[in-house]
Amino acid sequence: MTVLDPPGLRQLFRGHLRGHLRGVASHRVANHGLQRLLDHAPEDVVEEVLSELGPALQEPLARGHPGVVVALLGAAQRHPRLQGAALRWLFQVGHAPFARPRPLPADKPRLLRVKPRPLLL
Repeated sequence: MTVLDPPGLRQLFRGHLRGHLRGVASHRVANHGLQRLLDHAPEDVVEEVLSELGPALQEPLARGHPGVVVALLGAAQRHPRLQGAALRWLFQVGHAPFARPRPLPADKPRLLRVKPRPLLL
């Protein structure tokens, strides 16, 4: 995606992703492709992504995929006309539950835990 020109990105989005963004954004692997698309997408594609995914921003957050939201906000930052809409959708998320970390299997050793140290002033 990083080598596609804007018409190629439009074609990729409209041919394969439009209408499927909620599932793509919440998918464990596919969300990374959406992030790369948003990193390089022209304004009209970002606008379509925002209109489709904006009402459902809490879904990727609840699945533990904040990168989708960060990429969408980064794309809106590059296209100032979309910043207001992106912020409105973000503020409507309210509280999205965090994804719970998966427990480690019993046969795997636990990682060392770092204890916070008091600040020396």
